[in-house]
Amino acid sequence: MKGCKWNHNRVYRIYRELELNMRIKPRKRLQREKPEPLAVPEAPNEV
Repeated sequence: MKGCKWNHNRVYRIYRELELNMRIKPRKRLQREKPEPLAVPEAPNEV
C-alpha cells in the first residue's frame, strides 16, 4: 500500500479548524408521474 493511512477523526478536526466543514445537502427525490390506470376488459377472453 502506498502512502500513509489517514485517521478520519484527525482529518475532520483539521477541516473544522479551517472552517471547511460544510453541511451535506440531501438529494431531492424525483417526483414520479402517476401511472395510467389499467384498462378493464369488458368481455371474457379479452385482453
